Amino acid sequence: MRILALSVYLLITVFSWGQTENKFARVLTYATTLEIVNDDLPAYAKDYLNQKYGDSLHVVYDTLGNIRMNYFRSGKNGIAYYFYNATNHTMYARWKGIDTLYYYDASVNDYTLDSMKTSKTIDGSKIECYSHNPEVNGAAIQEFYFVEDSMYVNPDLYADFKDFFFHSIISESRKLPVKTVIKSNDIIIRRVLTNSRIIANPKKSLFEDNGKLPLKKY
Repeated sequence: MRILALSVYLLITVFSWGQTENKFARVLTYATTLEIVNDDLPAYAKDYLNQKYGDSLHVVYDTLGNIRMNYFRSGKNGIAYYFYNATNHTMYARWKGIDTLYYYDASVNDYTLDSMKTSKTIDGSKIECYSHNPEVNGAAIQEFYFVEDSMYVNPDLYADFKDFFFHSIISESRKLPVKTVIKSNDIIIRRVLTNSRIIANPKKSLFEDNGKLPLKKY
């Protein structure tokens, strides 16, 4: 797929992330589409999936390896946000309508990587990952698309972020993706970059548990 039309957003500022002070953050906005591919799912499951992810994902990457993901226009039972704290290697998540902050160890991966391959595209490169989860008999195919000479990132920042092979993918690409496709047994989630910008002095609270919600291990 051609993504030249997006590159105008990508070349605005190039950093080699890896500072000791959190002075800047890159903010990426992705348009999200969901396709349900398992017609045998019950109606309530389809309804939940259709509202779970919203239509836009807002991702903040700071210079210390922290990540924040806000899910815009998800439904009343959809995801509100995720954030990854690089200090304790923990991912936190909150769903709308639930006054609980869920968390799990992101340095451990429930999925087993079967293969990962890199190929060239018209505008850059593509990484494709095949994996499976033996505990739930689930499989996943992930596709990541990158534009050359844009959105460079230091993979060492994510050495302990192994959830869904994030560190392996970033180590291979050394860039952030302009498009992702995640295929599972039931759904396909597609995200395409629509905007990229740099902000100064990101708030620490974006990546920290403020103690206002009870915690529960996911």
